[in-house]
Amino acid sequence: VTIRCFGWQVFFKALTGGKNKTFLSLLQREAFPRSKPPNVISIIDRCIGLEFRAKRIYEVLANTFGESDLLEPFFAGLVEHEQYHADVLELCREVAMQSGWRANAFNPWEEYLPKLEEQMSSIEASLNKVISTDDAMRVVIQVESSEINLVFYAAISATDSAFVEKLNPFQQTMELHM
Repeated sequence: VTIRCFGWQVFFKALTGGKNKTFLSLLQREAFPRSKPPNVISIIDRCIGLEFRAKRIYEVLANTFGESDLLEPFFAGLVEHEQYHADVLELCREVAMQSGWRANAFNPWEEYLPKLEEQMSSIEASLNKVISTDDAMRVVIQVESSEINLVFYAAISATDSAFVEKLNPFQQTMELHM
């Protein structure tokens, strides 16, 4: 799939890249010529921003409940999931620059982004009032029941690439998170 989508050069560089190079950094340098980012890139950047905001919310909760043997690992796991979502979306952004974007797959969600960003701002502003485990779980429910996961999935689905369609990590990310 890598050869078909990005060519032999990227494939060989991936094999010989070393431990300190990620596939995303390799793609950014080798596979995609930089051009003026289209509207699609700003849309994906906003989705990445939402994932980072969710990550920060869970980091605050992990710090707040860091003394709990049960809650700290739970929130740490959610922090990892949100970072992973952001990483996957960064790769989708790079792929979308090369392969394209199926706007019709994301259009219904584009108009929802401002509302979702506002919702995340409200949750962030309420974090100082979280003092109990019940409060913390309500925050998790607010974040996870918002449409953040549906927007994430829509962004992946809208990336017009055989690479994204064929690789299991893209397809399994939501299942693992839920």
